[in-house]
Amino acid sequence: QCWANIFRENHPTLGLHGHPNGADGVTGTYYPDHGDSGENFGGQTRFTTSDESEFCYTVTPRTGLINFFECNLKHMITAYSGKRERISIAWDIAFTNPEKNCYIPLLE
Repeated sequence: QCWANIFRENHPTLGLHGHPNGADGVTGTYYPDHGDSGENFGGQTRFTTSDESEFCYTVTPRTGLINFFECNLKHMITAYSGKRERISIAWDIAFTNPEKNCYIPLLE
């Protein structure tokens, strides 16, 4: 599964979430145009600890960045306040199960 995002000025936060079947796949994001960059403009991906008690890692977008992580990692996107549009392409990649020789979909 793949989708594109266009974040405009004052784009709201995308709340804490994960993607199904995380043990069987990865999520990724590519930024062909990061818009206005830097921590002052928001739009970062923030990851939580396994118990969701605190944020432990932050990715700040920049043009050309590709970011991969396990689908089951809980994450959120902070509100974006840049003047320029920020464009990203995101995806979930499922892996095959060699024992069953079948495709494992991430979303059903």
